[in-house]
Amino acid sequence: MASWGRSLLAVAFAFAVAVAGAFAGHFLDRRFKTTWPLAVLLGLALILLPLWLAIADPGSAALSLTEPRNPKRPDDIAAPLVLFLLLLPAANALLDWLSLGITRRLLGRIAFHDEGGAAAFLWALFDTVIAIALLFAVALLTVAAAALFDRLHETCGGSGFYDLNAYLDDIAANPWAPKWWWVYAMLLSTLIPTAVHYALAIGALGFSWIIPPEWVARQMEAHADHSYRRIWPALWLTILDVAPVILVTAGFVYLVVMVPQWVPWIGETLLLLSRGIVEAIAAWNGAPVCA
Repeated sequence: MASWGRSLLAVAFAFAVAVAGAFAGHFLDRRFKTTWPLAVLLGLALILLPLWLAIADPGSAALSLTEPRNPKRPDDIAAPLVLFLLLLPAANALLDWLSLGITRRLLGRIAFHDEGGAAAFLWALFDTVIAIALLFAVALLTVAAAALFDRLHETCGGSGFYDLNAYLDDIAANPWAPKWWWVYAMLLSTLIPTAVHYALAIGALGFSWIIPPEWVARQMEAHADHSYRRIWPALWLTILDVAPVILVTAGFVYLVVMVPQWVPWIGETLLLLSRGIVEAIAAWNGAPVCA
């Protein structure tokens, strides 16, 4: 039971961090009216944080990781804290923000160009292609950040924290183990803006083809003096508002449960690329950071 509780907590944390990173990027974008402050901030975080972790003096910082970490000590949590609270959020925030920005731009095009429900759905399909590419990018960037974090510490005189190849093998052998749910939550959070896009696209199709706005307006006007007869048009409008959310939620469940079984090459490709990244970084001798 405790294992399930920790797994759900990890899922909630990964989801919250990913969403917070995306909206933090959106806030900075709106605040500065440009994208460069966010890019500079995340670039510095990705470059300077691993260097600081590699060369920090053990007595100079509470989260210093230059001393070998004993995984059997429950109070020795510096490495997970820095990796999961600082490095991985910094690595994922940019791509989550990019996903949010692309979806907002596409929705803005739909809002200001009367192209109809079919066009909205086609733009949602285009958004899906971009989101899947970003999903791959998030997965590979996460692996690269963790591998770089581990390798820098090891080449600068410390010991390795994580056996990433063993973790990847475990994910391949037990993909639905609760301890890996947080990974899927972090990856799928990138698709949240696309899910909103789909909900709006489905709603647009419903209003355009199933119940045109003109029909609703005529019904409301025809029964203006009979409030009980206006229930049916109002009920249909409510269904059109709720149905997209239900359909998109069901689509997410389908995406998580069925697609990896029907299209196994997606997971296999991700694992293959991830192992390649881990091996490439493992071959690095740390120069010029650690001589």
